[in-house]
Amino acid sequence: MRVLRARGGQDERPLVPGVIQGLRIWDADTDELRLCGFEHVAWEADGKETVARCLAGGRHWGMGEGSKPPVGDCRCGLYAHHLFLEEFLDELDDLHRGSSYEHMLVMGVIEAWGKVELHEEGFRAERARPVALLIPHGVSDRRAEEIEQLAEAYCCEAVELGPGAGVDELTERFDRGMDRAAVVELLKPVYEADGLTWRDDVGDGYFGPGPDYGKLYWSKPWHWPGLVSQEITEFFRPVDEFMRPAYPVIGKVARGLKEATVITMWVLLYLAVWGWVWVLGGYIAYLGIKEIWPF
Repeated sequence: MRVLRARGGQDERPLVPGVIQGLRIWDADTDELRLCGFEHVAWEADGKETVARCLAGGRHWGMGEGSKPPVGDCRCGLYAHHLFLEEFLDELDDLHRGSSYEHMLVMGVIEAWGKVELHEEGFRAERARPVALLIPHGVSDRRAEEIEQLAEAYCCEAVELGPGAGVDELTERFDRGMDRAAVVELLKPVYEADGLTWRDDVGDGYFGPGPDYGKLYWSKPWHWPGLVSQEITEFFRPVDEFMRPAYPVIGKVARGLKEATVITMWVLLYLAVWGWVWVLGGYIAYLGIKEIWPF
């Protein structure tokens, strides 16, 4: 899954107490009924908790209690996105299209606890377990059955979503996720320390450059590449927001063009192979006829 954006001082990221729910994607092994995360590490089945461990080769050694994943200056932890992120849920309908019979991506809801580090798009947790696997609308019966089998192996629900299901349906069913306002309020001190402020002038809002952003960073040449990238992002953000409703249509057109291209390539390859077969067969026939009736 995507690495959570880590703008702002990572060591100062707020920790969330109690249990929190979020969305994530697993790489599913349908033969052994396993859900695998980063580096194909399998999550614990039978309703058991999965405990995060860092794969960075002991870089946290000597940090005591603070060495438990997630650690601020590392990428370790069990990832999930907030339930209110509509754009992440939009990926659900595309998951089964990119899956083969040996390889399947599955989206589901987890509940996490222990040490949970908050980010704008989601969180990284110390402990978690799946509570539901989502079945996209219109998925084949075989895929639906495989997801149900995975859900049974992990002692969680298999939830079939209706057409056009959105975050409202999810947040109504799973009520232990954080809402956007709470996330913004907790993260404000972290981003403001880096010259960023909450801006609600585009879309649902985002943390963007505040009045002190340039003063903090333009004086330091090593920050210039990042600042140029930030300025380009800010320039195109209104265009991105304007085009957002068209993205699903563009995606469908792109997938159709991709499928048409693949079919065309196979047809051309088929014609090319059989064309050479006919040319070669004709030449051999010509040589045979020439041997019988020289001319």
